Amino acid sequence: MANFISRLFSSKSKPVESRSFVDMGSFGVPSIGPMAIDTSGALKIDIVYAVIKVIAESFAALPTKIYSRKGEKITIERDHDQYNLLKANPSRLYTSYSFKRSMATNLMVFGNAYAKIIRNNNGRPISYRILDSKNTMPFLVEYSNGEEDLWFKEWDSDEIIRGEDMIHWADLSSDPCFGVSRITNHSELLGMSKASLDYRNKLYSNGLLSNGGKFEATKSSMNFADLQHIQSEQFTRESILALFLTPAGKLGMGDSKYNNLENMLTDFDKNVLTPLCVSWEQEHNRKIFRPSETKTHYVKCIIDAISRADLDTRSQYFDRAIKGGQLTINEVRRMNDLNPVEGGDEIYIPVNNVWPMSKMDTYIESVANGTKKSTTDE
Repeated sequence: MANFISRLFSSKSKPVESRSFVDMGSFGVPSIGPMAIDTSGALKIDIVYAVIKVIAESFAALPTKIYSRKGEKITIERDHDQYNLLKANPSRLYTSYSFKRSMATNLMVFGNAYAKIIRNNNGRPISYRILDSKNTMPFLVEYSNGEEDLWFKEWDSDEIIRGEDMIHWADLSSDPCFGVSRITNHSELLGMSKASLDYRNKLYSNGLLSNGGKFEATKSSMNFADLQHIQSEQFTRESILALFLTPAGKLGMGDSKYNNLENMLTDFDKNVLTPLCVSWEQEHNRKIFRPSETKTHYVKCIIDAISRADLDTRSQYFDRAIKGGQLTINEVRRMNDLNPVEGGDEIYIPVNNVWPMSKMDTYIESVANGTKKSTTDE
């Protein structure tokens, strides 16, 4: 089968041109506007660089762990052979943070991110290697029995890679097997931003200052065209933020009040980070587990970790989780890298006070007898 696939994509039988889809616009339609910009120039635009950096680094900072569910019991599989690979060390070349940051950057810039799964002789993943998104392409193969499969070709090396050996992360597209870059989809908008950036540089010498992401003229010598440009640039920057669903407050721009900013950041977590986490988890779930594990084991990005820098929010969450019976004291201590304490595995539920589940019979009996006792009386 591998020989058949190799012959199918062989450059010897038919010359193959290295394909880069940076010139393709919305769903395959070329962007040919006078201000169109390709992916190679997009990161040179300050606002685009800042947005992609925030998204990629926010996602990369989320811990990735492996869990198993057997009946009602959920366990963190720290001894699983893939646990450390995903959580800390996906390759000798880079850390988990660097790996996920680069994959997210490729996704935002090119619309597709690829990482080849390196397996040992037993077929178990032992490493990941990031591939060039511009020179990697999926192909749909139809077999004689009617089944279909997805294979990949890396054009620089002519390497054919099985679908099960490739982590493929695709952005929004009408084809679920191949994403379309937001940058090429909106290249005219980014081209306007690049032209605006060049024009702005000329204005600095004429008294243009930046104030919290807004531009203000400080000299009366500025003409109407310059002032009109400033308004146009502000609109373009807001459009780019909307393109990546990123609130201005995430970049330290604008004058949002605290409550409004908090809501915007929550929307960022829901609308940007959560979809990234779900697609990342599902792609790994399909390809790294043994057949006997596919129904019980799963990968999970711990999105709650984004609040760990906010101690007040984190403390309030843990307090509610313990009192509401969602977490035990030792589970909370484990999340904070603290050792367990004796009696910390009890689950508490709210009654008139907070009681451990194991003493609920005593509580109910004391209420019935009119001699209600506190937990300290036991």
